[in-house]
Amino acid sequence: TALAELVQSQALVAELNHRVKNILAVIASMAAQMMRRSSSVKEFGEAFIGRIDGLAKTHEMLSHSNWSDVTLHELIAGELKAFVADGGRATVAGPDVHLLPQSVTTLGAIIHELSTNAVKYGALANADGRLEITWRLEDLDGTRHIVICWREGGGPPVQAPLRKGFGTEFVERSVDYEFGGTATLEYRNEGLVATLILPANEVMHLEVAHAT
Repeated sequence: TALAELVQSQALVAELNHRVKNILAVIASMAAQMMRRSSSVKEFGEAFIGRIDGLAKTHEMLSHSNWSDVTLHELIAGELKAFVADGGRATVAGPDVHLLPQSVTTLGAIIHELSTNAVKYGALANADGRLEITWRLEDLDGTRHIVICWREGGGPPVQAPLRKGFGTEFVERSVDYEFGGTATLEYRNEGLVATLILPANEVMHLEVAHAT
């Protein structure tokens, strides 16, 4: 019994270390990219604090769920609370997807970046804009994927930026490096449309993926 408890304790410590390293890696990546793109210390500080706050909300959600049972709907709705006071401005819908703990932090940061962009330039920059975030499970080349579509409308006219900002680069790089997926951002006149295609085995519990 003592040996089993010791083994379990060591496993928990190892898992905690792994999660802390993942979070620190996300923070380091954000800081490095933002320093390169910020024009002043003030701009860097304001943006960095906002992103840390987003990570803190994700961590709180994980803690409340024992780091084991956060759904994609809960994650997206939780991140949007800080940006959308009127719940009617955002539609969040899709099949029941239970996320792997190690995927929640990065996905939360991605949703935070898209939300921040919407507040600054997109659908949440005026009183009339709307967000529609949907997802589906789809077999692509024989492999199950989650396809997340972030669609904005009703905001100011949108134009593609002359150069990639931190948010765009962070979303694309995170989806690629963390999940081996792809992110496509379309700057349509009526609003941004972001499509994230993520391998299901990197994001969600496989038994749920096969059962859906």
